[in-house]
Amino acid sequence: MITRQTTIVDLLKKYPEVMDILLDYGIECIGCHASPSESIEEGFLAHGMSNDEVNEVIDKINAEISTKKDKLETKQDDDDDSCCSNSGESNTCCGSGCGSGCK
Repeated sequence: MITRQTTIVDLLKKYPEVMDILLDYGIECIGCHASPSESIEEGFLAHGMSNDEVNEVIDKINAEISTKKDKLETKQDDDDDSCCSNSGESNTCCGSGCGSGCK
């Protein structure tokens, strides 16, 4: 979960897909000399956002991250189901996609 204290560079390293949300709000952090040390709150307030706008952007970012995480978990569950096998007493799965050696 992203908070006001998350640094901008950490946000973009971990979740580069949220850059479009930042751009929608006029925040162009790529290449900014302050982004490595500035928190989201500091950066957004420096760009003239109100506290309500900061909260709105953080909520949108967290919603995007949550949606992506849910999609990845669903895909992983589908992948895991397709490579699991039940061999006698044990039921194991390779956990990294089909073709990598289920036992």
